[in-house]
Amino acid sequence: MSLYREPGRRRNGAVIGAAAALALGLAAGYATGRATAPSPSIAEQVQDVKNRTRTVIQGFELVRTHYPRDHEAGRAQARRAQESFADVRGDLASLDGIRAEEAADAVEEAVRATERNATAKVVVAAAGRAIAVVRAAALLGD
Repeated sequence: MSLYREPGRRRNGAVIGAAAALALGLAAGYATGRATAPSPSIAEQVQDVKNRTRTVIQGFELVRTHYPRDHEAGRAQARRAQESFADVRGDLASLDGIRAEEAADAVEEAVRATERNATAKVVVAAAGRAIAVVRAAALLGD
């Protein structure tokens, strides 16, 4: 047995072991966190609702463009926008239930205006209101 040993060797091994255990713990924690994270994130879900709501808005913009020239084309666009709204309505209610109901009423009124052959001025105004209220329900500031 050696009478002369370096006292730092034992400490170096302990430090290396502790560092390895810390690295392993961090890796395990990260992996567990990613495995239990919701997929997709709430921010991604909200962005998806906003994107789907833009389809409704674009539909009513087309109503304002087509209805004055061609009532049937405007009416068809209004129905498609209404169908798109039906697909996103529940998600809008999750964001703001009251605004989602106001949006549903505005969408319904715009569609009814096209179906009763209202004047172009009335339909354009109803579609504009639907756009504004749907935009507010989806929290779209653009």
